This record gives sequence, C-alpha cells and structure tokens, in this order.
Amino acid sequence: MSKLEKLLIKKYKSSTMVIVGVLLAGVLMFIDYLLPVYFSAEGVISKIYWKTSNHQMPMFVIKNKDSIVNFQDNRVRLKPGQIKVGDSFKKISGSKMCIINGVEMLCIK
Repeated sequence: MSKLEKLLIKKYKSSTMVIVGVLLAGVLMFIDYLLPVYFSAEGVISKIYWKTSNHQMPMFVIKNKDSIVNFQDNRVRLKPGQIKVGDSFKKISGSKMCIINGVEMLCIK
C-alpha cells in the first residue's frame, strides 16, 4: 500500500468520525427539543419560579396525589397572568397545549 493510499484512508476515517459526531449531536439536540412536547402531568400548581438560576427559565412544580413533577423548559410560553399557584394543570404527552383551570391554551412554542 502506497503512502498516498494510507493518507487517504486516514483522512477518510477521520472525516467519517467527524460526520458521525455531528449527526449524533444533531440527533441529541432534536431529542432535547422534543422533550417538553412529550412531557405529561396532571395536578395542581404548588410552586412557580418565574426566573430560575437555570438560564432564567420558568419552573412549575405540579403536585398530584402520588407525586411532584417539575416542568421547566425555555420553550414554555406561559406568562404570570395565565397561571398561578393553586391552578389545576394538565399537559398531555405529544401536545403543545395545556389545560389550566379547564381552559386550553398553548404552553410550549
């Protein structure tokens, strides 16, 4: 095998590794993008933090009979006038809509 062939094989391997790495990063970013859409919870809002230390994202603590769930993402569209502590909250997996006190509204961009 000549030096040129060895060099081409080495470049092919390294560029293949770069392409695979970029594709993997893209898939992981897409999964992270979809996570708030596939979030589901039902219960009562027990706490709201409008500006958390995590990039100033709002966080909603939802309590039901069995558990406590945190809903936090930078794509949340809810504003202080739309939701408050004590409101009933329902978010179905696969939807960008939330039902707050029986009113359906868009809660994820």
